[in-house]
Amino acid sequence: MRNPTALFWVFVSLRGIVWTLVPTVSQPNGPLDVIELLNWGRHPQWGYWKHPPLSAWIAEPFVQIAGERLWGAYLASQIAICACLWAVWRFARGLLEPTDALLGVLMLEGILYYNYMSPQFNAGVLQLPLWAFTVLFLWRALNYGRMHSWLLCGVTAGLGLLTRYDMVFLLVSLLAFMLLNAQARKHFAKPGPYVALAVATFTFAPHVIWLSRNDFTTISYALARATSGRSTGPFLDHIVHPLIFAFGQALVLAPVFIMMGMLVSRTLLRKAEVAHRGFAREFLLTATLGPFLAYLVISAIAGFSLTTRWGMPLWSFVGVFILYHLRPALTDAALRRFRYVFLGFAAIWVITFVGEHTFVPALTGRVTSGLFPGHAIADYVTAQWVKRYGTPLPIVGGDSRLAENVSFYSPDRPDVYLDLDPKRSPWTNDEEFKQRGGIIIWIWRAPTDGTALPHRWRTRFPGASVQPGASFAWQTAAAVPPLQIAWALVPPASFGSSP
Repeated sequence: MRNPTALFWVFVSLRGIVWTLVPTVSQPNGPLDVIELLNWGRHPQWGYWKHPPLSAWIAEPFVQIAGERLWGAYLASQIAICACLWAVWRFARGLLEPTDALLGVLMLEGILYYNYMSPQFNAGVLQLPLWAFTVLFLWRALNYGRMHSWLLCGVTAGLGLLTRYDMVFLLVSLLAFMLLNAQARKHFAKPGPYVALAVATFTFAPHVIWLSRNDFTTISYALARATSGRSTGPFLDHIVHPLIFAFGQALVLAPVFIMMGMLVSRTLLRKAEVAHRGFAREFLLTATLGPFLAYLVISAIAGFSLTTRWGMPLWSFVGVFILYHLRPALTDAALRRFRYVFLGFAAIWVITFVGEHTFVPALTGRVTSGLFPGHAIADYVTAQWVKRYGTPLPIVGGDSRLAENVSFYSPDRPDVYLDLDPKRSPWTNDEEFKQRGGIIIWIWRAPTDGTALPHRWRTRFPGASVQPGASFAWQTAAAVPPLQIAWALVPPASFGSSP
């Protein structure tokens, strides 16, 4: 394979462009996670009710730079993915021949986390590069002992924790490696590990303070998600849930195994050099499988239900891991087979994503958040508010999906009051809502009465006036039932008690 470095840059550039354009042209509404982050990002906090803050801090500026268009968030996703691939490439170049290193990166195109799921910029996508760079910088620190590598490792570890807490699974795995490997253990006699620890702690500490002041809401959310799966019994949960997670990850990795199979020819595998490979082999094993095994252990002990997508950051080094151990003979025929399968998977993920927003709804009747009529709903309720009061819409609250879409797509960009819960939206509360006024919105589902405010909100907002409900077509040509909404006006205090 000629000039693997040039091919690497061509690959990351093209895939970044393709996966920025694909959702921009095929997905008329922003994904739920993206819309949520954009509403959080307008109110800088050291944490939000679901996640630590870093992904929200990044999403909002990218969309603002893009003129409040969602392609800015899609671009942010692809920058994160490409940065992850570059970190893997740099790590692989220290262990493998250039062609093998490139193949280890290209194999990741078979994993849906790096393409099909990548337009949905969220904490999982942002964690990919931070996870990969933490591994890269620690590898360099352990091999060369340079202080700047320890510093950078501490920075990326701290930022990773500011993105998602499961970064701790990687950090615990790497710490175990350092404690158990004699060569790595020598570094504890030097300042590097303690500098990295201090930097990571300094980076993450403000969020810990925020947690203590907000009833550890993000941890409560994570635990609620982990215990919300279908139970098979108090004993079987500890067996079934880890097995389901492991099976899900095996399915995710199936394209990687298929691509690897394309590289195996009838010729013998190259004999791997064994001298001086023990340290690298153990480190790579730890970085690739350590966090995955940690997930399984936690699930087995606590009986937690783990969703497949939580495995998103686990597999960036799986291609490097396989090639490092197998070292197949890279014949022209093998590379040709690999190229066809690689391009096939790359095309499949694009077709699958586009199809989900075009012909799949017509075939199945299923619609995704990418087809939600967010813009139409926002325009409608904003126009009704302005017509009634002549001022920009200040706050929208109620059902989270509806409120978040209105908040983003409304030209007034009102503050969002998620589920009318001040713990989820600490930037506002009932008193401010009543003072400034706004809209309460919820999905109207039979037999729910759409002509009355839901009981859980009625006593808190007695002055709210329910308006006639409205129906909105999903953004698809498929024959899908329209979305029905109910909504109410909360008049500003300056307008009295009736709208």
